[in-house]
Amino acid sequence: MLDCDLRRVLLPQAVAERVLSLFHDHGVYEAFELRAELISFKKALYHLYLEAMAVRGRDTQHAGVRANT
Repeated sequence: MLDCDLRRVLLPQAVAERVLSLFHDHGVYEAFELRAELISFKKALYHLYLEAMAVRGRDTQHAGVRANT
């Protein structure tokens, strides 16, 4: 992703290679990978939360039905 974007800027080849090397040396690629993993984790947790709220709602409805009988 970063490689393609950097090449689109039309920097001289030597400058682009140096920038990419600095990205690698300073962990920029790893940071982007970690960010992607965190976003996936956040989405998974959100879906678990939605499912838990749906189950809670069904339990509440069932408890109300049982209380009325």
